[in-house]
Amino acid sequence: MSGTDNTARTATGADLPAIQTALAYALDWRGEGGWDSPAALIESSGHAYLLAGWGKTGDAAVIAVVQDRAVGAAWYRYWSKSLHSYGYIDDSTPEIGLGVDPDYRRQGVGTSLMTALLNLAVEHGVPSLSLSVECDNPAVRLYRNLGFEHYADVDDAWTMLRRLGS
Repeated sequence: MSGTDNTARTATGADLPAIQTALAYALDWRGEGGWDSPAALIESSGHAYLLAGWGKTGDAAVIAVVQDRAVGAAWYRYWSKSLHSYGYIDDSTPEIGLGVDPDYRRQGVGTSLMTALLNLAVEHGVPSLSLSVECDNPAVRLYRNLGFEHYADVDDAWTMLRRLGS
């Protein structure tokens, strides 16, 4: 693999801070900065619900590690029609979140995370995954390269879907 030598491993309960930091990186994907802590950005942006109660049945995540340091995470959660995130399709399609430290972007970390997460979903028997991405986010290319297809337009974002298995 070109880029940063990294390992994507399955997350444990102790990895919630790394997932929270990755969510902050995802929310600030343009690198505008100005936030004091991941928790402060997540709370002030109204996105605290995205990780609330993390560890419930169906939650899954992988962590990218470079030299023993978490530099990103990818995760999926199931949502319901009454409580969901932006890329919600239905109750049986978990939605993905992905965030990578800006210092490690465009070095293969996102691809490693997504590949590991897709493999984990297949292992867990998940039939498909969805996500939401703003149309001008460079990650659109990553998602397309991994087989995600445009599903719907929501304001300035796309909902994308990836069917798994046969």
